[in-house]
Amino acid sequence: MEFKVDPDFIVEKAFKHLNESFAGDVSKLSKQQMEQLREAMFTTTRNFLALTHKIQDGKAPMQCLSHLDEGHINLIKCSLEIQTYEMTLADDSREASFSSPDGPVDFPATMSFASREGSDLAGNMQIASVVIESVIFFLNVIGISAPKGSGCREVVESVNEILGRFPSLNPLIARMVAASRRGNIREIVEEMIQMVVMLWEGGAFFTIAQGIFRGMAWYDWVLTVGSITAGIVAMVSTAGIALIAQLVVQVTNAVAFIRKLNNLTMLAGRSTMLNTFL
Repeated sequence: MEFKVDPDFIVEKAFKHLNESFAGDVSKLSKQQMEQLREAMFTTTRNFLALTHKIQDGKAPMQCLSHLDEGHINLIKCSLEIQTYEMTLADDSREASFSSPDGPVDFPATMSFASREGSDLAGNMQIASVVIESVIFFLNVIGISAPKGSGCREVVESVNEILGRFPSLNPLIARMVAASRRGNIREIVEEMIQMVVMLWEGGAFFTIAQGIFRGMAWYDWVLTVGSITAGIVAMVSTAGIALIAQLVVQVTNAVAFIRKLNNLTMLAGRSTMLNTFL
């Protein structure tokens, strides 16, 4: 089934969302800044629609990406690599250690499972990284690079607070874990994107994004919000979820992300919290 969507429709719909959620920021824009914002939103929309149309047409993966610049292509190729931190479980599964591709983590580098509380905390840490990396994955798909330190303590704490308000995310995470057991990467990616849509519809996506992009200059943040909004609206207005998943499994290496999900399976036997939905 083909979804031919007019970019103007996407951008106008996205701009309506932007005005509803970020009215104060939009009202401060000069005429020139407003034009730049719209152009950023159109660029994201056109790139996304071109990508999905090529996938629908059955083009080879690299042909699907050919209209994107090299930086954007590399973001998509690396979108399932470790973006926050990695948890490594000891052989006896009684302790976990944390490492980050950006350097030392800003929380305890090791964690004991001597108690249920420790196991629950480790489970929360791993789920938080899955959520943050799902958000970053989507940002990469639409061509936005997340800065280093996206898995810092403040972002993790923010995500854990959000998880407490969004119990509907638990079944989604459970489906991810089940898909990882079957080795179904495409299903994992589809659930990651569904998570992004759910967070956006629930008003929590930009809370996480603000943590990821903390310190970004105000106007750069407005442009980023505009591009993200256009990308999400384009995603939900087309068959984008299935199509992007179809492409991603062909151009990325999901080993690291699957390890995260497998860790949740291993922790479930020790964690009361995880046992409630895994």
